[in-house]
Amino acid sequence: MKGLTHRKRTAVLGALVLAGTLCARLVATPALAVTVDPQPVSITILSAGTEELTPPFTAKFEASGTHVKDGLLKIRIDLYPSAGSKCYDVYYVTLPKYSEEELTENPELKQEYYEQLNPCLCHFVVVDKDTTREEVEAYTAEVFDQATVSQLDDLFASPTPEIGQIAAVMREKAKLEPSPAIVGPSEVDKTIGDTNEKLADSEITVGDTSATP
Repeated sequence: MKGLTHRKRTAVLGALVLAGTLCARLVATPALAVTVDPQPVSITILSAGTEELTPPFTAKFEASGTHVKDGLLKIRIDLYPSAGSKCYDVYYVTLPKYSEEELTENPELKQEYYEQLNPCLCHFVVVDKDTTREEVEAYTAEVFDQATVSQLDDLFASPTPEIGQIAAVMREKAKLEPSPAIVGPSEVDKTIGDTNEKLADSEITVGDTSATP
């Protein structure tokens, strides 16, 4: 990544781990769950499979995912599809406001529904506690470039995406570097709080087709 010191580039481009759970589509369609083995492998990147340009997606920092594991600070970046993309209808869902239990206990309630756009991918990345907001956003833009967003759109368009194929695409983006600094037990709470404050409301457009020459 241009403009970064070796240490900070090391932190931003650390190990990649994707986590989550796939549930029934009619209830909700959360982000794909896949764990990437951060080892150098020889793979073939999948073709986007379409001649149409995929509209830009949105990448947002999700504070609930910030945590320390084995002394490493990890943050979560959620990827949201945009209207007009192939997978948009899979992740734009209609949900009931009340559970069946709530309706049974409160007969006066009438079921209501609301619409919600869920992330298609939850992306975890190891960072240093002093990694800046600008560096995180530059990293995110680099990882989710136009070609990658197009590939992911094709794969996520299926209600049951192939985890192995998603892992292959994201593994290609895992640039292995020496491990970042370890966060000590006494630093965990403060480090998580400071990181969430620093990255609060971070949101950028990725895969922007207007950037194409």
